[in-house]
Amino acid sequence: MSDQTPMTSAAQTAGPASIPYQHQAPPPPTPDGPPSPGWWQASDGKWYPPQPPPGKKPVYKRVWFWLLVVVALGFGSCIAVVSAASKAVSDANAQKHTIVYTVTGRGTADITYDSFENGSSGSADDNGAALPWTKTITGSGLFNLYDVSATSDSGSGSIACTLKVDGKVVASQSSSGQFANVDCSGST
Repeated sequence: MSDQTPMTSAAQTAGPASIPYQHQAPPPPTPDGPPSPGWWQASDGKWYPPQPPPGKKPVYKRVWFWLLVVVALGFGSCIAVVSAASKAVSDANAQKHTIVYTVTGRGTADITYDSFENGSSGSADDNGAALPWTKTITGSGLFNLYDVSATSDSGSGSIACTLKVDGKVVASQSSSGQFANVDCSGST
């Protein structure tokens, strides 16, 4: 036999107090009842230790987080739609339109037309105007109506009107007879 004794580690000799912190199970229950408050007895007759409280859920797993996301997205969408609509209306309101009134025939006519001078609407008269007659104006804004009407000053004959908005004919009319009358209306 040898003189050597087996070597033991410090942890084996020092006992559980020197082991770094480890989760230790609570002491087992006594036959008389639970060893400490919180223990519970299952239907199998065994006692079980209390369960630790559940940890907090991550934020993204909570209902209020998703409600907040939906509300924020809805609010942002509404703002985007209102902003886009506002810009579209503003652009349409600022768009300039070229309006050309034309009255044709022989002789003279009393002519009334919508004028858009200095950004405001109104009407203007050109009585006894020699035919053919043309007037070009510039208008802007939404929902503008343009109109030209003419009545022949001569006893008989024919008269015609044409209304063009941005080069496109939007209205035309002709009439003949004594004091013939025409009216052309259109909008942008």
